[in-house]
Amino acid sequence: MPAESLTEITVDFLRHGIATERDLYQEDAQRPLTTAGRQRTEAVIQRLKSLGWSWQVALTSPLLRAQQTAQIAQQLGFVEQILEFPALAPGGEFPALVRWHQDHPQISSLGLVGHQPDLSQWIEWCLWGQALGATERDSEVIRLKKAGIARVEFPEGQIQPHAGVLCALLRPKLLLKSRQ
Repeated sequence: MPAESLTEITVDFLRHGIATERDLYQEDAQRPLTTAGRQRTEAVIQRLKSLGWSWQVALTSPLLRAQQTAQIAQQLGFVEQILEFPALAPGGEFPALVRWHQDHPQISSLGLVGHQPDLSQWIEWCLWGQALGATERDSEVIRLKKAGIARVEFPEGQIQPHAGVLCALLRPKLLLKSRQ
């Protein structure tokens, strides 16, 4: 692989939709989206699609609610291919994404579907080369709401720490309100 790619890459970080309450499931990984979570996620994806957004590939956490969120995107024609990416499970580490993209340099539009605070920490790695601080459930700098999305562009064509530019950080309410 060449040291420097000429194709800019866009990475969208999508937090899963609203899921059932934790205490209703013995295993957190099995919590599905609620009906409201599905509806809001569909509306967000439709709005993004109307704005011209799409992905070549979506990498998703192995947890059910993230997989369901990615499947909604696929059903709506927002993405063709979904791949399970274990590093997007809670506690996963950003360098796994760097390695994945080194193995798939032809991908220029990528969606990541996962969880808080991990997605926010990964965004911070993209922008500043480190996670700037997080509590157990939230980042103190970047915050993604459920079904919220952030777009980071890498002008040099490689996903690397401190190489990204934050282009959008959108709450579902804002996205859905702006379509009216």
